[in-house]
Amino acid sequence: LKNYPLKTLFYILVFLFKGKPYLKYKISKNFEIPFKNLTFNTAAFNFIREVKNRHRVVYLISGSHQILVDQMGEYLNIFFESFGTRDNFNMVGGNKVKFIKENLKIQFHGHKLPFKGFLTLLQNLKLVLSEDELIDAQKVLEELDLHEKLNLRFSNLSFGQQKKSFFASKLVIKNTQVFILDEPFVGLDDSTTKFFQEKLQKRVNDGAAIIITSHIPISMSAKTINI
Repeated sequence: LKNYPLKTLFYILVFLFKGKPYLKYKISKNFEIPFKNLTFNTAAFNFIREVKNRHRVVYLISGSHQILVDQMGEYLNIFFESFGTRDNFNMVGGNKVKFIKENLKIQFHGHKLPFKGFLTLLQNLKLVLSEDELIDAQKVLEELDLHEKLNLRFSNLSFGQQKKSFFASKLVIKNTQVFILDEPFVGLDDSTTKFFQEKLQKRVNDGAAIIITSHIPISMSAKTINI
């Protein structure tokens, strides 16, 4: 903006009509980022290199345009692959989460459950699962004695029932490579916690990786990296 005020203001006006992806594209095509002059978090990149040396796959996902993301990825030379904003897809917020889920086969389970309270449990499951996955989810719910709750509004379920049903939906999604779990066992009784740990253990045995934070003891067998 300081060096090219008129040019930059012009692109901002164009952005109002064509959207952020177009603005990011034009900026990326017309301006160069002096990567050598930028400062980076040394500790963070040392950690990434250490993880990479353990033969783990590390991705760079940024809201910047793909052109700049590719340049940064090439300069840093520590990422397996780089993804950014392109065409009509702005890699930020919900779009970034959607991209990660659909393309990198990562499932996240946190404190806030995204199922809609005004929909039934079955309707929520149909929104996120394929037909085969839905059948598998119903089997898991039957094991949890929740099959009869399928036609109840999600908001009418207890916190424990909501947590069980959402957790079950995550476990049955096919080809998941990474599970990111933030305190997944809070609100669950001991038998249910053991049930889900056994299900997760099976996914680990099948080759999936799990990133988990938990204040509840975990009895799972896996190669671990404690951070």
